[in-house]
Amino acid sequence: MRLGFNDLRSRMTLMFVGLLLLVQVATLALTNYLGSRLAGEQFLPVLEHAEAAVDGELAQRVRALTPAAGAIARFGGLRRATASGEWDAASGLLREQAKRQRVDLAVLTDASGRLRAASEAFLPIPAEATFEVFDPGGKGGVSPAQFVLDSQGRLLVVAMAPLEAGNRSGFVGVGRVVDEQFWRKTASASGVELSVMVRAPGQSWKLATTSVGASRSRDVEQALARELGPVGTLASISPFDLREFQNRVVDLSVVGGSVAVVLQQSLGSALAPFEALRMVVSAVTALSMLVFVFGSRLIASSITRPVRELAAAAKRIRAGDYSQPIRTRAHGEITELASSLDSMREEVARREADVHRLAYYDSLTGLANRALFRVALRDAVAVAAQPSDNMARGRLVVLLLDLDRFKWVNDTLGHECGDRVLEAAADRLRNALSDAEVIARLGGDEFAVLATGAKRPAHELADRISEALEPPIAIAEHSVDIGASIGIAHFPEHGRTADELLRHADAAMYTAKRHGVPSAVFDPALETSRVRHLSMLSDLRTALERQELELYVQPKIALEDGATRLSGEVLVRWQHPERGMLPPSDFIPFAEQTGFIRQMTIYLLPRAIKQAADWLREGIEVTLAVNVSARDLEERGFAQRVGRWLASESLPARLLCLEVTETALMEEPERAVAVMRDLRTIGVQLAIDDYGTGLSSLAYLKTLWVNELKIDQAFVAAMPENDRDATIVRSTIDLGHSLGLKVTAEGVETGRQAEMLREFGCDNAQGHFFSMALPMQQFDHWIRLQRAQALARPVASVY
Repeated sequence: MRLGFNDLRSRMTLMFVGLLLLVQVATLALTNYLGSRLAGEQFLPVLEHAEAAVDGELAQRVRALTPAAGAIARFGGLRRATASGEWDAASGLLREQAKRQRVDLAVLTDASGRLRAASEAFLPIPAEATFEVFDPGGKGGVSPAQFVLDSQGRLLVVAMAPLEAGNRSGFVGVGRVVDEQFWRKTASASGVELSVMVRAPGQSWKLATTSVGASRSRDVEQALARELGPVGTLASISPFDLREFQNRVVDLSVVGGSVAVVLQQSLGSALAPFEALRMVVSAVTALSMLVFVFGSRLIASSITRPVRELAAAAKRIRAGDYSQPIRTRAHGEITELASSLDSMREEVARREADVHRLAYYDSLTGLANRALFRVALRDAVAVAAQPSDNMARGRLVVLLLDLDRFKWVNDTLGHECGDRVLEAAADRLRNALSDAEVIARLGGDEFAVLATGAKRPAHELADRISEALEPPIAIAEHSVDIGASIGIAHFPEHGRTADELLRHADAAMYTAKRHGVPSAVFDPALETSRVRHLSMLSDLRTALERQELELYVQPKIALEDGATRLSGEVLVRWQHPERGMLPPSDFIPFAEQTGFIRQMTIYLLPRAIKQAADWLREGIEVTLAVNVSARDLEERGFAQRVGRWLASESLPARLLCLEVTETALMEEPERAVAVMRDLRTIGVQLAIDDYGTGLSSLAYLKTLWVNELKIDQAFVAAMPENDRDATIVRSTIDLGHSLGLKVTAEGVETGRQAEMLREFGCDNAQGHFFSMALPMQQFDHWIRLQRAQALARPVASVY
């Protein structure tokens, strides 16, 4: 039987077994804990009795040594040496008395217990060592038990007796070595294992003696040295010998080091019944685990079999197979689940069909949509690109068509009628192109046709489309005439991918619409032009960032005798890093088409305002005219933006003139007039540029808030030779003056033109006759020269 952990059966089995194992482990842990605790509680009185025995034996030794200490304390020679402070002599006397009293140590301390002299038998004790002194009148006159650890690591028990010597007082202490025989006797009497650990200052713990046997003494020493920290602390069970000892530490008061007497009681006999119980529980646990694994596996298999059947059905649904109904042999909740899943299968199948239809077919016309057309085109391109001897196999044509005058239908008759027109156009395309592989509506009034093989040439398909759409379409009470502009792209001449063919057919379609012809085949030159336009847009963005656009100014000359007004029209030149200096005609129309002209206005207009403000701060008043486009007039807040620029430089609004072409005004006349009204409100001067080239100038001229008309150079150029143009110029000047407007003539190239304009009463003129457009630095020099001449000669000819 295979056991894995990726399926539900195995996880259920693992969960059941894990729960059982958790219970059994908890049971074993509790058994061990209770056994150890009961054993420890059982031997606690034994250890307490052993500790009392150790204390008693040591106290007995102190009492045995007390008479010897008193005898030495009464020795007259020692009293005299102490009274005179002769400590070396006292040490010699102590040595003699120690031999006489048959003790291993004799010491002399002052009243505070600080060591003053010692017998030779006692090796050096730290000078700061202090003995525990006592009140002779208390405790029955017996000193407390205290110990000395000499430099050889021997432990000596010490008894103290008071000494009176004149004006000095102190204590005499005598001691004997506590040997291994003493500890073995004590351990035997108490019935426990006993180990003595000693530690000299600055050294580690060492084993002095132990009753556990020589073979285990090394283990005992290492374990106790590891467990003993500050004197008096030890884990309840030592880490050696299978942790089977209950421990108790007796802390001895030691001069010259630390001594710990460790009493240990083996737990083996007390834990023996619990060990048998632990073995039984372990065996039962192992058997239970074995039975539980197989039983859990069987139960889990029975429970999960219907789930596996439902999972298999879900996999079929995921793979897109909705044909097989979902059935299961289970009962109860699983049957209800299977029934619900089967209902879901039917609903998903229905919705999948709906989604497929919505994803790949146009809901209005029933034709293929853009997504399905692209899929079909990619597949057709893949087939056509394969090598084949069949010449027809590699032929592929894409036709893209856009309905003419459809926007008028929507705007005039409404979108509902527009939808009826689209439905009718789709039906006509189906009937006319029944042999086409795919007919699709790409969106709006744009359709596409895919034809493969050698059934009909592309121009014949285009003719059939034009003929099908030529008859009027009857919508309600209206008869709608529509046509189509058709773009054609061939594989592989015009593209080797679906995207290229669609893009090139689209370009050809706009060529047909622009030239007013029914159809057009893609011309690769169109692609070159479009790429160049895209490159120019990128270059224009870079030009603003790198400040490659430069301001030029063409002076505006006042034709009135004696006039000293200084003004000019701001023009822009592009210092292209690769193509050199570009005139506005190379990039301004493209900027207007793409909407980038707004960014150019934001870049150029504030610079022109700043320059005029700089001149004004020098006392030179110059009016600068700047061209704005229809895109600028579409922005509602444009006047407020201009006002902020003027305010930031403190330039009077009257020194700024914005020029707008007639064609720009005719695109959105109502919005343009509203923006111009706002500009006039803040004091900016306005001029109509290229006046006379529009189609409805007189119809709206009276409604415009302008100050100036600029006559287009086309009329000015032919004026000396063409009386009709001269009449138009004269009439325009008279019309402007009658409306209270200034009039400026553009493109003045000759002195004769300038003379005629002066005779007609024209206010201002500009052109190469007076000056070409000058870089800002040269224009600055020009205005300063004009100002100097005007100051020197108040009345002067201007040309």
